[in-house]
Amino acid sequence: MLLICAILTIFFALILKYLTRSFFHPSVIVGLAWGITLLLYLVVEHPLWRLSPEFLNVFTFWVIPFMVVSYTVSYHPNHIAYSTNNLSYNSKLFNILFPYVVILSILLIVLLIHNSGGVGENLRTFMLEKNKYPLIIRILIAINTFTIIYSLYALLHYDKVGKKRVILLITLLILISFLKSAKGAIFRIFIGIVFILYRRQSINKSKLILSTIILVILLILVTVFRNDSTAQQDDAFIKYLYIYILSPITALDLLINQEVNPIIGTNGSASFPFLFTVLNIFGLDYTFTENPGWVTVPVFTNAYTAIWGFYSDFNWVGVFIFSIIMGWVWGIVYRLQQAGNQIALLFYSATCFSLIFQAFGDFFIESFSMDIQMLIYCIILSNGVKISPTNKNSNFPQLKIFK
Repeated sequence: MLLICAILTIFFALILKYLTRSFFHPSVIVGLAWGITLLLYLVVEHPLWRLSPEFLNVFTFWVIPFMVVSYTVSYHPNHIAYSTNNLSYNSKLFNILFPYVVILSILLIVLLIHNSGGVGENLRTFMLEKNKYPLIIRILIAINTFTIIYSLYALLHYDKVGKKRVILLITLLILISFLKSAKGAIFRIFIGIVFILYRRQSINKSKLILSTIILVILLILVTVFRNDSTAQQDDAFIKYLYIYILSPITALDLLINQEVNPIIGTNGSASFPFLFTVLNIFGLDYTFTENPGWVTVPVFTNAYTAIWGFYSDFNWVGVFIFSIIMGWVWGIVYRLQQAGNQIALLFYSATCFSLIFQAFGDFFIESFSMDIQMLIYCIILSNGVKISPTNKNSNFPQLKIFK
Protein backbone atom coordinates (compact mmCIF):
# COMPACT_ATOMS: atom_id res chain seq x y z
CA MET A 1 0.00 0.00 0.00
CA LEU A 2 2.88 2.37 0.80
CA LEU A 3 4.37 1.71 -2.64
CA ILE A 4 1.07 2.54 -4.36
CA CYS A 5 0.78 5.70 -2.26
CA ALA A 6 4.29 6.83 -3.23
CA ILE A 7 3.63 6.25 -6.94
CA LEU A 8 0.25 8.02 -6.84
CA THR A 9 1.78 10.99 -4.98
CA ILE A 10 4.46 11.37 -7.65
CA PHE A 11 1.84 11.03 -10.40
CA PHE A 12 -0.36 13.67 -8.74
CA ALA A 13 2.65 16.00 -8.43
CA LEU A 14 3.44 15.59 -12.13
CA ILE A 15 -0.15 16.47 -13.02
CA LEU A 16 0.17 19.63 -10.92
CA LYS A 17 3.48 20.37 -12.63
CA TYR A 18 1.68 20.21 -15.96
CA LEU A 19 -1.07 22.50 -14.68
CA THR A 20 1.26 25.03 -13.03
CA ARG A 21 4.03 24.75 -15.65
CA SER A 22 6.64 24.84 -12.91
CA PHE A 23 8.67 22.40 -10.83
CA PHE A 24 9.02 25.22 -8.29
CA HIS A 25 5.35 25.32 -7.33
CA PRO A 26 5.03 24.33 -3.63
CA SER A 27 2.52 21.56 -4.42
CA VAL A 28 4.91 20.05 -6.98
CA ILE A 29 7.96 20.36 -4.73
CA VAL A 30 6.27 18.76 -1.72
CA GLY A 31 4.61 16.00 -3.75
CA LEU A 32 7.78 15.01 -5.60
CA ALA A 33 10.03 15.35 -2.55
CA TRP A 34 7.87 13.16 -0.31
CA GLY A 35 6.82 10.76 -3.08
CA ILE A 36 10.34 10.15 -4.39
CA THR A 37 11.78 9.84 -0.88
CA LEU A 38 9.17 7.26 0.09
CA LEU A 39 9.61 5.41 -3.21
CA LEU A 40 13.38 5.23 -2.70
CA TYR A 41 12.82 4.01 0.82
CA LEU A 42 10.66 1.17 -0.45
CA VAL A 43 12.60 0.04 -3.53
CA VAL A 44 16.28 0.80 -2.83
CA GLU A 45 18.30 -1.64 -0.75
CA HIS A 46 19.29 -0.08 2.56
CA PRO A 47 19.78 -1.10 6.20
CA LEU A 48 16.83 0.91 7.55
CA TRP A 49 13.83 -0.76 9.16
CA ARG A 50 10.53 -1.35 7.38
CA LEU A 51 7.78 1.22 7.81
CA SER A 52 4.56 0.38 9.61
CA PRO A 53 1.06 0.77 8.04
CA GLU A 54 0.36 3.63 10.49
CA PHE A 55 2.93 5.75 8.68
CA LEU A 56 0.65 5.84 5.62
CA ASN A 57 -2.07 7.72 7.52
CA VAL A 58 0.25 10.49 8.69
CA PHE A 59 1.92 10.69 5.28
CA THR A 60 -1.45 11.09 3.53
CA PHE A 61 -2.82 13.62 6.04
CA TRP A 62 0.21 15.83 5.48
CA VAL A 63 1.12 15.58 1.80
CA ILE A 64 -2.24 15.49 0.00
CA PRO A 65 -3.96 18.43 1.79
CA PHE A 66 -0.82 20.52 1.36
CA MET A 67 -0.69 19.85 -2.38
CA VAL A 68 -4.40 20.51 -2.94
CA VAL A 69 -4.56 23.71 -0.87
CA SER A 70 -1.32 25.27 -2.14
CA TYR A 71 -2.40 24.67 -5.75
CA THR A 72 -5.94 25.97 -5.16
CA VAL A 73 -4.79 29.14 -3.38
CA SER A 74 -2.19 29.98 -6.03
CA TYR A 75 -4.43 29.08 -8.97
CA HIS A 76 -4.24 31.34 -12.01
CA PRO A 77 -5.79 30.52 -15.40
CA ASN A 78 -2.54 30.70 -17.39
CA HIS A 79 0.15 30.43 -14.65
CA ILE A 80 2.40 32.81 -16.58
CA ALA A 81 5.06 34.38 -14.36
CA TYR A 82 5.47 38.15 -14.34
CA SER A 83 8.77 39.20 -15.95
CA THR A 84 11.61 40.07 -13.56
CA ASN A 85 12.86 42.77 -15.97
CA ASN A 86 10.45 45.32 -14.51
CA LEU A 87 11.32 44.74 -10.85
CA SER A 88 12.63 47.78 -9.00
CA TYR A 89 16.35 48.04 -8.25
CA ASN A 90 17.63 50.50 -5.65
CA SER A 91 21.17 51.12 -6.85
CA LYS A 92 21.88 53.78 -4.22
CA LEU A 93 21.01 51.51 -1.30
CA PHE A 94 22.80 48.53 -2.82
CA ASN A 95 26.02 50.47 -3.46
CA ILE A 96 26.02 51.94 0.05
CA LEU A 97 25.67 48.50 1.63
CA PHE A 98 28.03 46.56 -0.66
CA PRO A 99 31.41 47.37 0.98
CA TYR A 100 30.00 46.78 4.48
CA VAL A 101 28.52 43.40 3.51
CA VAL A 102 31.82 42.27 1.94
CA ILE A 103 34.00 43.51 4.81
CA LEU A 104 31.79 41.99 7.51
CA SER A 105 31.64 38.66 5.64
CA ILE A 106 35.44 38.54 5.35
CA LEU A 107 35.73 39.51 9.02
CA LEU A 108 33.44 36.61 9.98
CA ILE A 109 35.57 34.17 7.98
CA VAL A 110 38.78 35.42 9.62
CA LEU A 111 37.31 35.33 13.13
CA LEU A 112 35.89 31.83 12.69
CA ILE A 113 39.31 30.51 11.68
CA HIS A 114 41.17 32.56 14.29
CA ASN A 115 38.95 31.75 17.28
CA SER A 116 38.84 28.06 16.47
CA GLY A 117 42.60 27.74 16.11
CA GLY A 118 42.56 26.88 12.42
CA VAL A 119 40.67 24.90 9.80
CA GLY A 120 39.96 21.25 10.51
CA GLU A 121 38.91 19.44 13.66
CA ASN A 122 39.45 22.57 15.77
CA LEU A 123 37.02 24.58 13.64
CA ARG A 124 34.47 21.76 13.65
CA THR A 125 34.61 21.51 17.44
CA PHE A 126 34.34 25.28 17.81
CA MET A 127 31.28 25.50 15.54
CA LEU A 128 29.44 22.85 17.58
CA GLU A 129 29.83 24.90 20.78
CA LYS A 130 27.46 27.73 19.83
CA ASN A 131 26.97 28.85 23.42
CA LYS A 132 30.68 29.69 23.59
CA TYR A 133 30.77 31.99 20.56
CA PRO A 134 32.25 35.43 21.27
CA LEU A 135 29.69 38.25 21.00
CA ILE A 136 31.26 39.64 17.82
CA ILE A 137 30.88 36.28 16.05
CA ARG A 138 27.24 35.98 17.16
CA ILE A 139 26.56 39.45 15.73
CA LEU A 140 28.32 38.66 12.45
CA ILE A 141 26.44 35.36 12.07
CA ALA A 142 23.18 37.26 12.58
CA ILE A 143 24.26 39.78 9.94
CA ASN A 144 25.02 36.88 7.61
CA THR A 145 21.26 36.26 7.40
CA PHE A 146 20.97 39.66 5.74
CA THR A 147 23.84 38.75 3.41
CA ILE A 148 21.82 35.81 2.09
CA ILE A 149 18.94 38.06 1.02
CA TYR A 150 21.34 40.76 -0.20
CA SER A 151 23.17 38.24 -2.41
CA LEU A 152 19.93 36.86 -3.88
CA TYR A 153 18.81 40.44 -4.53
CA ALA A 154 22.12 41.06 -6.33
CA LEU A 155 21.64 37.91 -8.44
CA LEU A 156 18.09 38.98 -9.30
CA HIS A 157 19.54 42.22 -10.70
CA TYR A 158 22.94 40.94 -11.82
CA ASP A 159 22.73 42.82 -15.12
CA LYS A 160 22.72 46.06 -13.10
CA VAL A 161 24.89 44.93 -10.19
CA GLY A 162 27.63 43.31 -12.26
CA LYS A 163 28.61 39.65 -12.41
CA LYS A 164 31.89 40.10 -10.53
CA ARG A 165 30.15 41.54 -7.47
CA VAL A 166 27.49 38.82 -7.58
CA ILE A 167 30.15 36.08 -7.78
CA LEU A 168 32.07 37.66 -4.87
CA LEU A 169 28.97 37.76 -2.66
CA ILE A 170 27.95 34.17 -3.42
CA THR A 171 31.51 32.91 -2.93
CA LEU A 172 31.69 34.53 0.51
CA LEU A 173 28.31 33.05 1.43
CA ILE A 174 29.34 29.53 0.41
CA LEU A 175 32.70 29.82 2.19
CA ILE A 176 31.01 30.93 5.44
CA SER A 177 28.49 28.07 5.17
CA PHE A 178 31.31 25.60 4.57
CA LEU A 179 33.29 26.82 7.58
CA LYS A 180 30.13 26.56 9.69
CA SER A 181 29.56 23.02 8.29
CA ALA A 182 26.01 24.22 7.59
CA LYS A 183 24.54 21.88 4.99
CA GLY A 184 21.14 23.51 5.32
CA ALA A 185 22.66 26.91 4.50
CA ILE A 186 24.44 25.45 1.46
CA PHE A 187 21.17 23.97 0.20
CA ARG A 188 19.38 27.28 0.88
CA ILE A 189 21.93 29.18 -1.23
CA PHE A 190 21.94 26.58 -4.03
CA ILE A 191 18.13 26.33 -4.34
CA GLY A 192 17.79 30.12 -4.04
CA ILE A 193 20.28 30.68 -6.86
CA VAL A 194 18.57 28.14 -9.13
CA PHE A 195 15.15 29.66 -8.46
CA ILE A 196 16.33 33.22 -9.15
CA LEU A 197 17.96 32.11 -12.42
CA TYR A 198 14.78 30.22 -13.30
CA ARG A 199 12.65 33.30 -12.69
CA ARG A 200 15.04 35.38 -14.77
CA GLN A 201 14.78 32.72 -17.50
CA SER A 202 18.58 32.43 -17.35
CA ILE A 203 18.84 28.79 -16.33
CA ASN A 204 19.91 26.10 -18.76
CA LYS A 205 21.08 22.51 -18.56
CA SER A 206 24.78 23.34 -18.47
CA LYS A 207 24.35 25.84 -15.60
CA LEU A 208 22.16 23.39 -13.70
CA ILE A 209 24.61 20.50 -14.15
CA LEU A 210 27.57 22.67 -13.14
CA SER A 211 25.72 23.96 -10.06
CA THR A 212 24.74 20.42 -9.07
CA ILE A 213 28.33 19.19 -9.40
CA ILE A 214 29.57 22.05 -7.21
CA LEU A 215 26.82 21.30 -4.67
CA VAL A 216 27.70 17.59 -4.48
CA ILE A 217 31.41 18.37 -4.07
CA LEU A 218 30.63 20.84 -1.26
CA LEU A 219 28.40 18.34 0.51
CA ILE A 220 31.03 15.61 0.28
CA LEU A 221 33.67 17.98 1.66
CA VAL A 222 31.40 19.08 4.51
CA THR A 223 30.50 15.45 5.24
CA VAL A 224 34.17 14.48 5.50
CA PHE A 225 34.92 17.67 7.43
CA ARG A 226 32.20 16.87 9.99
CA ASN A 227 33.08 13.16 10.12
CA ASP A 228 29.43 12.33 9.33
CA SER A 229 30.71 9.34 7.39
CA THR A 230 34.05 7.60 7.25
CA ALA A 231 36.01 8.94 4.34
CA GLN A 232 38.07 5.76 4.07
CA GLN A 233 35.02 3.62 3.35
CA ASP A 234 34.03 3.10 -0.28
CA ASP A 235 30.35 3.51 0.55
CA ALA A 236 30.78 6.60 2.76
CA PHE A 237 28.66 8.90 0.66
CA ILE A 238 25.92 6.26 0.32
CA LYS A 239 25.78 6.00 4.09
CA TYR A 240 25.51 9.76 4.19
CA LEU A 241 22.46 9.54 1.95
CA TYR A 242 20.90 6.95 4.27
CA ILE A 243 21.29 9.26 7.24
CA TYR A 244 20.26 12.55 5.68
CA ILE A 245 17.53 11.49 3.29
CA LEU A 246 15.86 8.28 4.40
CA SER A 247 16.44 7.74 8.12
CA PRO A 248 14.18 10.60 9.39
CA ILE A 249 11.20 8.73 7.93
CA THR A 250 12.10 5.70 10.03
CA ALA A 251 12.49 7.89 13.11
CA LEU A 252 9.05 9.43 12.52
CA ASP A 253 7.56 5.97 12.18
CA LEU A 254 9.03 5.02 15.57
CA LEU A 255 7.47 8.17 17.03
CA ILE A 256 4.07 7.39 15.49
CA ASN A 257 4.14 3.90 16.98
CA GLN A 258 5.35 5.24 20.36
CA GLU A 259 8.53 3.17 20.21
CA VAL A 260 10.28 6.43 21.04
CA ASN A 261 8.66 9.35 22.83
CA PRO A 262 9.30 13.09 22.80
CA ILE A 263 10.35 14.95 25.91
CA ILE A 264 6.97 16.40 26.83
CA GLY A 265 6.61 20.13 27.52
CA THR A 266 3.84 22.69 27.05
CA ASN A 267 1.31 21.56 24.48
CA GLY A 268 1.96 23.35 21.18
CA SER A 269 5.62 24.09 21.90
CA ALA A 270 6.86 21.40 19.50
CA SER A 271 4.88 22.97 16.66
CA PHE A 272 5.64 26.63 17.43
CA PRO A 273 8.82 26.85 19.54
CA PHE A 274 9.45 30.45 18.42
CA LEU A 275 6.10 31.58 19.88
CA PHE A 276 6.79 30.11 23.31
CA THR A 277 10.32 31.54 23.26
CA VAL A 278 8.84 35.01 22.79
CA LEU A 279 6.26 34.41 25.55
CA ASN A 280 9.00 33.31 27.94
CA ILE A 281 10.86 36.57 27.28
CA PHE A 282 7.88 38.35 28.85
CA GLY A 283 8.25 36.40 32.07
CA LEU A 284 6.19 33.30 31.37
CA ASP A 285 7.62 29.89 32.12
CA TYR A 286 6.61 27.53 29.37
CA THR A 287 8.58 24.34 28.81
CA PHE A 288 9.38 22.95 25.39
CA THR A 289 8.53 19.59 23.88
CA GLU A 290 11.69 18.17 22.32
CA ASN A 291 12.11 15.32 19.87
CA PRO A 292 13.42 12.04 21.34
CA GLY A 293 16.97 12.85 20.25
CA TRP A 294 19.34 10.31 18.78
CA VAL A 295 17.83 6.94 17.93
CA THR A 296 19.02 3.88 16.05
CA VAL A 297 17.07 2.99 12.90
CA PRO A 298 19.58 1.11 12.74
CA VAL A 299 21.88 4.03 11.74
CA PHE A 300 21.93 6.94 14.16
CA THR A 301 19.67 9.91 13.45
CA ASN A 302 18.13 12.78 15.40
CA ALA A 303 15.90 14.06 12.58
CA TYR A 304 12.17 13.29 12.55
CA THR A 305 10.89 15.12 9.42
CA ALA A 306 8.88 18.36 9.46
CA ILE A 307 5.78 16.53 10.72
CA TRP A 308 6.93 15.37 14.13
CA GLY A 309 6.09 18.58 16.03
CA PHE A 310 2.50 18.77 14.79
CA TYR A 311 2.01 15.06 15.45
CA SER A 312 3.50 15.21 18.96
CA ASP A 313 1.28 18.15 19.94
CA PHE A 314 -2.00 17.36 18.19
CA ASN A 315 -1.76 13.84 16.73
CA TRP A 316 -2.96 13.20 13.17
CA VAL A 317 -5.63 15.93 13.47
CA GLY A 318 -2.90 18.50 13.94
CA VAL A 319 -0.99 17.10 10.98
CA PHE A 320 -4.07 17.51 8.78
CA ILE A 321 -5.01 21.02 9.99
CA PHE A 322 -1.50 22.45 9.80
CA SER A 323 -0.96 20.87 6.41
CA ILE A 324 -3.88 22.99 5.19
CA ILE A 325 -2.51 26.11 6.91
CA MET A 326 1.00 25.62 5.55
CA GLY A 327 -0.34 24.88 2.07
CA TRP A 328 -2.34 28.11 2.21
CA VAL A 329 0.69 30.17 3.32
CA TRP A 330 3.02 28.77 0.67
CA GLY A 331 0.34 29.07 -2.01
CA ILE A 332 -0.13 32.77 -1.22
CA VAL A 333 3.62 33.48 -1.26
CA TYR A 334 4.03 31.63 -4.56
CA ARG A 335 1.15 33.49 -6.19
CA LEU A 336 2.53 36.85 -5.06
CA GLN A 337 5.99 36.17 -6.46
CA GLN A 338 4.43 34.82 -9.65
CA ALA A 339 2.57 38.12 -9.99
CA GLY A 340 5.82 40.08 -9.79
CA ASN A 341 5.98 40.99 -6.10
CA GLN A 342 9.72 41.32 -5.49
CA ILE A 343 9.41 40.90 -1.72
CA ALA A 344 7.62 37.56 -2.15
CA LEU A 345 10.06 36.51 -4.88
CA LEU A 346 13.11 37.09 -2.68
CA PHE A 347 11.47 35.49 0.34
CA TYR A 348 10.37 32.44 -1.65
CA SER A 349 13.84 32.01 -3.17
CA ALA A 350 15.42 32.07 0.30
CA THR A 351 12.95 29.69 1.97
CA CYS A 352 11.54 27.30 -0.65
CA PHE A 353 14.42 24.87 0.00
CA SER A 354 12.58 23.97 3.22
CA LEU A 355 9.79 22.43 1.11
CA ILE A 356 12.25 20.06 -0.54
CA PHE A 357 13.56 18.82 2.80
CA GLN A 358 10.32 18.36 4.71
CA ALA A 359 11.01 14.62 4.74
CA PHE A 360 14.24 15.40 6.59
CA GLY A 361 13.30 18.13 9.05
CA ASP A 362 11.59 21.46 9.63
CA PHE A 363 13.60 24.35 8.21
CA PHE A 364 10.72 26.82 8.22
CA ILE A 365 8.67 26.81 11.44
CA GLU A 366 11.56 25.95 13.75
CA SER A 367 13.60 28.83 12.29
CA PHE A 368 10.64 31.20 12.11
CA SER A 369 12.51 34.07 13.77
CA MET A 370 15.08 33.84 10.99
CA ASP A 371 12.26 33.74 8.41
CA ILE A 372 10.81 36.95 9.88
CA GLN A 373 14.24 38.59 9.70
CA MET A 374 14.55 37.56 6.06
CA LEU A 375 11.11 38.95 5.27
CA ILE A 376 12.08 42.30 6.81
CA TYR A 377 15.30 42.34 4.78
CA CYS A 378 13.33 41.58 1.62
CA ILE A 379 11.09 44.56 2.36
CA ILE A 380 14.04 46.87 3.05
CA LEU A 381 15.94 45.92 -0.11
CA SER A 382 12.84 46.07 -2.28
CA ASN A 383 11.47 49.36 -0.95
CA GLY A 384 14.51 51.07 0.51
CA VAL A 385 14.91 52.85 3.85
CA LYS A 386 15.69 56.29 5.10
CA ILE A 387 15.99 57.76 8.57
CA SER A 388 14.33 61.12 9.18
CA PRO A 389 12.35 62.86 11.94
CA THR A 390 8.64 62.69 11.19
CA ASN A 391 7.43 64.65 14.18
CA LYS A 392 8.53 68.26 14.54
CA ASN A 393 8.05 68.02 18.29
CA SER A 394 10.27 64.94 18.57
CA ASN A 395 14.06 64.77 18.48
CA PHE A 396 14.05 61.05 17.79
CA PRO A 397 14.63 59.93 14.18
CA GLN A 398 12.22 57.39 12.74
CA LEU A 399 12.75 54.69 10.15
CA LYS A 400 10.65 55.14 7.02
CA ILE A 401 10.30 52.71 4.14
CA PHE A 402 10.17 54.24 0.70
CA LYS A 403 10.45 53.28 -2.95
